[in-house]
Amino acid sequence: MEVTIQGIDLSPLAKQLTDLKKPVREGAARGVSVLLVKHFREKNATPNKKGFPRSNFWSAAADSVALKPDDGTASAVAVSKEGVRLRWKGGDVHPKKGRALAIPAEGSVAGVWPSEYGGAGYKGGKATFLAWPKGRSFGFIAERKPKGSKDRTLHVLWWLKEVTHHKPDPTVIPDDDTMREAALKAARSVLRAEVHRAKTAGAPPA
Repeated sequence: MEVTIQGIDLSPLAKQLTDLKKPVREGAARGVSVLLVKHFREKNATPNKKGFPRSNFWSAAADSVALKPDDGTASAVAVSKEGVRLRWKGGDVHPKKGRALAIPAEGSVAGVWPSEYGGAGYKGGKATFLAWPKGRSFGFIAERKPKGSKDRTLHVLWWLKEVTHHKPDPTVIPDDDTMREAALKAARSVLRAEVHRAKTAGAPPA
């Protein structure tokens, strides 16, 4: 068998090239991991659509990107941040505990659990209470000033829902062509480095 790349006879290195399959796969996976980290960092820099304070969810997603050990046939990249797959593939979310999910209605309570807010009662001179209209699949936690106050406008803090529905979002990760190109570029880099090493090792002494 004869393998020639760019005029360099690599037939004696045929076995070594076979052994390179794993490093090439790992190199390709590293290329994809670098792309994912960059992609998530860029998403994190995008302002929140609702105008809420940034939660840095995508920064945490970037930090969770990791290479999985090559199993002899394939290398893989894992994103372990909870919620990334839901945003990507879509799906329904049900409460793990209790009756409902608490969805912030405004930025001041984004990232805050109702229990952390103080629950029902008085807070800052306002009455906080929970309401769940009969026969409805949702409720809310709101606050307003006590009786006798000039302004008793109902101020909703959280919406309470038994289930939330999420549509798939393909932009959560780079498209297939972009990831494929990142993988190929990284794999070619590994091959070029090995070809250079082989050429240098086989060069006659000066």
